[in-house]
Amino acid sequence: MTSPPELPQVYRASPGPGSSPWPFAAGGAGLVAVAVVGFFLSLQAHNGPFQLHATTTLPMIFAVGLFSTAYRLARSPREVALDAEGIHVRSANAERLLPWSDVAWSDVQTHGYTGRRLLKVYGNDGKVALTLPSNLEPFDALVAALRLRLIAHPSPRTDDVRWRKTRRNAVFFMALGVFALAGGAWTAWMGYTTRRADELLRTEPVEGQAVIVRKLVAPDGRTRRVEFRVADAGDDAYLHNIEVDARFWPLLREGMLVPIKTVAGHPEIARFPGEIKDDFLNPSPRTNLLLAAALFVLGAFFITGAVLAFKGIDIATDPATGKFRVNRLPR
Repeated sequence: MTSPPELPQVYRASPGPGSSPWPFAAGGAGLVAVAVVGFFLSLQAHNGPFQLHATTTLPMIFAVGLFSTAYRLARSPREVALDAEGIHVRSANAERLLPWSDVAWSDVQTHGYTGRRLLKVYGNDGKVALTLPSNLEPFDALVAALRLRLIAHPSPRTDDVRWRKTRRNAVFFMALGVFALAGGAWTAWMGYTTRRADELLRTEPVEGQAVIVRKLVAPDGRTRRVEFRVADAGDDAYLHNIEVDARFWPLLREGMLVPIKTVAGHPEIARFPGEIKDDFLNPSPRTNLLLAAALFVLGAFFITGAVLAFKGIDIATDPATGKFRVNRLPR
């Protein structure tokens, strides 16, 4: 068996800009500015939902990721030393010691947003006691030294801690799987109802009237919408909220009766003159079907992962090689 490396060993954070929180904080602030400017420009240019999300939502998502990275780097260790006592960690404002008796297991994981590797050190309670980033140099030597130390002096709590982590992952994957399957079922139902409504309007249309409940302008300042109910269906009938042609909208008044196409006994199905279909908010039945199938596949994938995790089969990506690895936990 390979003997553990001689101690003490010291690992220090890289002096490069990737170890400093300020570039990430500045990048996040810049993206927030881009999102704010993009929002006001979208209002002036009357962009559609995709352009609006591309110029506002996406920059804000990346900004949050950069801010979180900056926060993590600001709190990350500047120096780590391994000696006979345990793991000494020195950050910008504090220093602490994690004794070897409190170390149960370690694992290298990949940060979901930045893709950077992280060395997670788990305590006897199954919780993460230390998170050591890959900017500690040499990081691979730190991982190997800690791993060899735990092999030479294994903790009696290692298997219990690994099972706890695996079961937590199983619960998380099961929740994601159920959520994806529920989303797929809802999307499939929406696709079915949309297709059924189109078919009924094509085969069983009747002349009807709509009473306009409200006229409104969407927050983008340009989209004209109306809310209406099918007349004679009662005040509790389905309330339609649709976009109408801007040229037709000024002719409408609240309380006005407008001739429409509807289906007898189905006040939730109606076709309003001048109505503009929103493909983003109301995709076609075919699009709904494809999206539902994708969600069902994703849900099955997550639930399969949850079942395997409950059985102690861990499938993960090796951070060093990028290949999938399969580990079966001991009983």
